[in-house]
Amino acid sequence: MIARRKVAFLHLCAILRSIEADLDNFDAVRALNLGVLKEILNDERHIRRLRGLVKDLNRRLKTERPAKAEALGLRKQIKRHEGAIKRYEGQLFIWRCIADGLVYAYISTFNAKHAYFESDTFGVKPSAGFIGGKDGLRYELGMLLSAIEHKVPAVLSDITNIIRYGDVCLLGGPDPVPMEAKSRAKLNQRGKRQSAKLNLLETFLKEDVAAGFRGLPEMRRVAYRIPHRDCLDDLNACVQNARRDGWNAVCPEKGLAYMATFTGKLPDGFFESLNMTQPIVFTPNSDKMDHAWAPYLPFTNSIRDLQDLYDFAAGKLYLVVAVDAAVVCDRLYVPGWKTSLIADPDRIILMEHLETGAKIAISTQFFGRLGMEFMSLDWFVEHQTESVLGIWAEMMAGQVPVIDVAEVGDWGAQMEAAPRLYQANVD
Repeated sequence: MIARRKVAFLHLCAILRSIEADLDNFDAVRALNLGVLKEILNDERHIRRLRGLVKDLNRRLKTERPAKAEALGLRKQIKRHEGAIKRYEGQLFIWRCIADGLVYAYISTFNAKHAYFESDTFGVKPSAGFIGGKDGLRYELGMLLSAIEHKVPAVLSDITNIIRYGDVCLLGGPDPVPMEAKSRAKLNQRGKRQSAKLNLLETFLKEDVAAGFRGLPEMRRVAYRIPHRDCLDDLNACVQNARRDGWNAVCPEKGLAYMATFTGKLPDGFFESLNMTQPIVFTPNSDKMDHAWAPYLPFTNSIRDLQDLYDFAAGKLYLVVAVDAAVVCDRLYVPGWKTSLIADPDRIILMEHLETGAKIAISTQFFGRLGMEFMSLDWFVEHQTESVLGIWAEMMAGQVPVIDVAEVGDWGAQMEAAPRLYQANVD
């Protein structure tokens, strides 16, 4: 579907690149917001029209009792319209990925993600409905344009996948700042609940600690001490070589491999040639099709060349990322600890202190940054090792609060029961 909007797609991505090159280009920030909004409103109109047609066709099937041949024709029309709706919905996701790119041009991926999740649970905050027809859209646009006129970068929350709070999100600081632009002075019950969640998020982002945040008695935020690194240069070189040769593969670091192809096929014996003990394979194209990219850095920021970016969005470029979890576990060596790859829906690597039985787990979501953000495996290992040592030192010093198991569930028992798929050697 995006192929029909190639000119608009490339134009908006070019604006995004101009913003990345000059964060003070507020004319471009304004143009990107309004351009993405225009495309979304246009696609929403098509979806509304098609849904109306489907509704009418279903009514005719139920009430007019058409002949068999006519009924078959009606069902074919319904299927065709439903396919078009799905394609337009996919296109809406792509437009929002461009607006996500604006957010990530200013805000770190580790900070932006907090505006994606619920503030009182670990769940994902539901996305907004259609923008068109909203009573408060003109108020939101007024707040957006006012912020930009005052030299504060901002984005309409509803044109993004990542920002699930507020109506307009300010991007001038290290954290996202969602703002409400209500057209009515009084809030209904839903509005009050949304306001309470936003207040909890604001407390956490301002103070780096909040009670009850995501359902925990207390959650703290600690800055990464090791500067973040990625392998985006290797990824983009791989894509460029694939454009020349049809496909290409690179292994930028031990245990990490990228493959790009314009043929849609993997070479025979590709995975066997990687010689990985516990391969975990990411298929970014599938996550794009499933609209499941957030809260990771969007592909609009990762794939740098505009033609490569368009080909990926249009389904002409296919990417595969393979990570050897055994290499990750082996390298996550901390004296006195054992490291295992586990089968658990929310956690993937478990580190256990041999003497005390204390447990620290790495989430599946964080591990996913290796495949979706093309994060450096070396950095991942260095960061996690440093984190474990830091957390353990705080625990020994009594600086980490003790959490009542009854408040958060028997997490330790759950980790104990999780099957071990691989265990690193312990000295």
